[in-house]
Amino acid sequence: IRRDLEAEYNIVEAVDGEDGWNRSLEQMPDIIISDIMMPKMDGFALCDRLKTDERTSHIPVILLTAKASSLDKIEGFRTGADDYIMKPFDQAELRARLLNLLEQRKRLHEHFRKHGLFEIEEQKITSVDRKFLQKVLESITGKMSEPTFGVEMLAEQMAVSRSLLLKKVEALTGEAPVELIKRTKLNKAAKLIENGFGNILQVALEVGFTSPSYFAKCFRRQFGVNPSDYHRPGGKPLA
Repeated sequence: IRRDLEAEYNIVEAVDGEDGWNRSLEQMPDIIISDIMMPKMDGFALCDRLKTDERTSHIPVILLTAKASSLDKIEGFRTGADDYIMKPFDQAELRARLLNLLEQRKRLHEHFRKHGLFEIEEQKITSVDRKFLQKVLESITGKMSEPTFGVEMLAEQMAVSRSLLLKKVEALTGEAPVELIKRTKLNKAAKLIENGFGNILQVALEVGFTSPSYFAKCFRRQFGVNPSDYHRPGGKPLA
């Protein structure tokens, strides 16, 4: 597997399941390919641990096995495996499965870049990741009008380290937390404008921008129009 994939991927190998768990925490890989039959910790146990730990639950997992039993396949998916490949397999099949999972993650990133942290329930992510993103959204919206709210305060609200927040948010949304905070605020601003809430200054202050000109610049970059030209009921301009 390494020989076939190392030209396109940076490969990190582990000698057993326990080593795989430790390396996952250290490296935070984009995807994990694991055999089921391993010493110290088998693939089922490793997958279950990865998918139930907030630090690693976002990492896609492919399980490889020589077991043909449908019960084994069910067990693999029960532990949260994203895909399951029977041995022997064609390397082209593995490459196709890898690309498919990576494309799914890209589509997830595109969704969150377009909609922000809304419609989380409809996305194909683990329950651990769903709760994590919901908590991120609640933390941002709860401090929406505070100009000083940033990554440090978000990490404190989430009760996680700044480095874990950076890795986790970027892996799930494709954006750094600082950009996600800004995008969430601007999406809220757009909703306020649509609902006829106040003038530009009032909208800007409501979502934590103290400078109307900077707010307008950020809004224009995200939506392609000035906030004063954004759609609102009756099509009246926003002063």
